Amino acid sequence: MNELVKRDAIAVAKTEIQSRQSKGQTKRTLATKFGLKPNEAGRVIRTAVRELYDCDNRDPIYWLLQDCGDSTPLQRRFARWKQKKLMQDPAIAHRVELLCSSRA
Repeated sequence: MNELVKRDAIAVAKTEIQSRQSKGQTKRTLATKFGLKPNEAGRVIRTAVRELYDCDNRDPIYWLLQDCGDSTPLQRRFARWKQKKLMQDPAIAHRVELLCSSRA
């Protein structure tokens, strides 16, 4: 995938993420528009998440930045549980405060 297509794909992924589309829907959109394979689309989504939230989607902070944007009630419940659990750690709570204040 050349750099220009990659930048366009990342821009589309960011739009999908911000409009709270599920990861599967975002992958399908990337596959349709850019002809990406699922693993390539996953890498593009990871890059978009890193650029949007200053962290990887495997980073605990990612779960705290999600406003219940996942598609199913089970995923939303898991995200809320994860948020509550992570906010008990003072270091993570401080990081979230810094991130939120820098975005304001």
